[in-house]
Amino acid sequence: MNMARLWSTHKIISFNRKGFVLPLVLVILALLVSGAGFFLAQGNKELEANVMNRDYEFCILTAKNAMAVVQSAIEDDLNYMGTEGMEEDENGGYYSVKITWVSETQRLVEIESHYNEYTKKFMAELDLVKNSAAFNKAKISQFKWRMVV
Repeated sequence: MNMARLWSTHKIISFNRKGFVLPLVLVILALLVSGAGFFLAQGNKELEANVMNRDYEFCILTAKNAMAVVQSAIEDDLNYMGTEGMEEDENGGYYSVKITWVSETQRLVEIESHYNEYTKKFMAELDLVKNSAAFNKAKISQFKWRMVV
């Protein structure tokens, strides 16, 4: 009798082992899928952060391009007063320039740049040296700028 009982216990244990494989595979599969989902979500967040950083950098680049436009325009025309509204930049951003006369040889420049969700404002102080040979032209001797917002 002992032997029969042992044999039936062995069958039960053996039967349980066969039924344990499917739940184990399902648990392992669920862990792998959740891990893959986690890493995909992390990659998506990293991608969004990279896009935001790129847009921020392009906003600053738009302002720097506007500063180059201002330098060129003032050297060609001392009476340049800035843009009328927003101008489109070659990188897809927009900028506006407002120039205030401080004196005959000094200008205060305000630049506002936009790229997607970002807006940055810059201030610049220009010191000019008039060109005695040409009327209404000057060279910029000093260009100090800073980001305000």
